[in-house]
Amino acid sequence: MIQKNIGFLLDRSSSIKAYAPVIIEVLRRNSKVFILCQDNKKPTYGKSSYSLVKENLKIPGIEETDIIYFDNSSNLLSLIEKNEISTIFTLPFIKNSFDNFFQKIEKRKFKLFCLQWFGDHFIMDPELIEILDGFFVYSQETINSYLKAYSLSKDNNLRFIPIGFPPRESLNFLPDKKTIRQQYGIPQNQKVVLLFSLNITNKDPFWISRVFGEPNRIKSFLKCVSSGYFKFIWESIFGTKYADIIKIIKKWCQENNAILIVKSRPKHNEPDFIKKNADIFIVDDETWFPHKSFEALTLSDLSIHFCSSSILESAVSDVFSINIFAPKFLKESYRPSFFYRSLFESPGVSEFVSYKKIDSFLKKNKLEDLQISPQEKNKYLLKNTGFLDSLASKRILDYLEKQEINYVK
Repeated sequence: MIQKNIGFLLDRSSSIKAYAPVIIEVLRRNSKVFILCQDNKKPTYGKSSYSLVKENLKIPGIEETDIIYFDNSSNLLSLIEKNEISTIFTLPFIKNSFDNFFQKIEKRKFKLFCLQWFGDHFIMDPELIEILDGFFVYSQETINSYLKAYSLSKDNNLRFIPIGFPPRESLNFLPDKKTIRQQYGIPQNQKVVLLFSLNITNKDPFWISRVFGEPNRIKSFLKCVSSGYFKFIWESIFGTKYADIIKIIKKWCQENNAILIVKSRPKHNEPDFIKKNADIFIVDDETWFPHKSFEALTLSDLSIHFCSSSILESAVSDVFSINIFAPKFLKESYRPSFFYRSLFESPGVSEFVSYKKIDSFLKKNKLEDLQISPQEKNKYLLKNTGFLDSLASKRILDYLEKQEINYVK
């Protein structure tokens, strides 16, 4: 590959895990990596800060990169020019991201590419995608679902480039299963259920945080009344709560001789009932790579989600999923179109269960009944991640190399 200076835009330290596989491939091809971090001197998610400490990161070759901080878009543009950065990668963004950077680059001298990160691309209006030189996405299904979400025709030229699922490459850097079990103190034959927790600590959406997420029914009722959400009053008193579901899952785990691991995120200020029912509670730390989710899935016989796109990680890890769903997850989501049902419900890969019916569903099924089908898994992954390999980053760099050769010609 023609040697280039390539930049990766971060608005928080956790974003580095999205870029890690691509950074590794860039370094392998002897190009220079610049990690461009927005520095607004405040924490992002809980204990997670904007600062990246190379010694904490477990990304091979990270010591060869330059980490540079900027405080505004003018400063960022100067850094790009000063360091002769020819290609910039970003994750999905909105109009005012990075101090309105994307509104100030019409006459840019660098190429701009976006990298899909699970379902975050649904926040981007088509006009934002039009300013890109390319958008690297997982699969044709990603493109189809986006076009459907924005009622666009298939002949829209939004420069989508299917390349596969870069997070899968994290698996190449994990220790073996025996070693991970030893790290967690879990016996080799112990059954494990992994629960990906739901963020209920934000004030919005109201139903998730104040009705479903509030275990105290009196508090929930009073909050509905004081906030004018009278339509939720009955459910605040008599409805199924998040805390109820956690207890149901824990009881089922005990009946199936399994331990319950809860995987949280730094931005989740988890309530006591989560930590109380978890046999092992884990959260992302600032190593960021390999993904903590993949590490936990390596231990697991089953994963449980609340309509989370981490189902893709589960399928890649050969772990069957249960997706607990409520219609209000869809109605209150800031990207509702991401909830296309085929992502969360796929025979042999995952079950799609109403939050009101999770108790009866678990009573009808034992842990050993919920097994992933290799054939159905491959169909599912081909549809949703495009490929069955760990070559997404290679495809990205191959594409850049081809574009560079064509440009030189």
